[in-house]
Amino acid sequence: DVCKRFAIKDFPTFLFFQQGLMYEYMGARTVADFERFIDGGYKDATGILIPNPPSISNTIQDGLKALSLHLRDSFTNRSLAFFILVLVVVNIVIFRSCFKFRRHSIHDKKVD
Repeated sequence: DVCKRFAIKDFPTFLFFQQGLMYEYMGARTVADFERFIDGGYKDATGILIPNPPSISNTIQDGLKALSLHLRDSFTNRSLAFFILVLVVVNIVIFRSCFKFRRHSIHDKKVD
């Protein structure tokens, strides 16, 4: 992920890459100020080594983390859905049994 690799937290973030270093632009958002920064103003800023791209093992670890979170969320959502379904079915069964009991009790009374 590019944002993670370059520690980008705010948008827009302007980074200038020069001779293996990364410089974050913090000045005004004008064309003239951008040009001044690129033409040498970056030398007044602190350069940071460009972070290496993630390795295959990092990519696999990130993928496994995302998969485990997805499975956990899916299990939680399915458990909740199953619980709600059981509640609905139980309520339907109770309602129908009460309705049947009431209907039978009315018809079972003897008329003199």
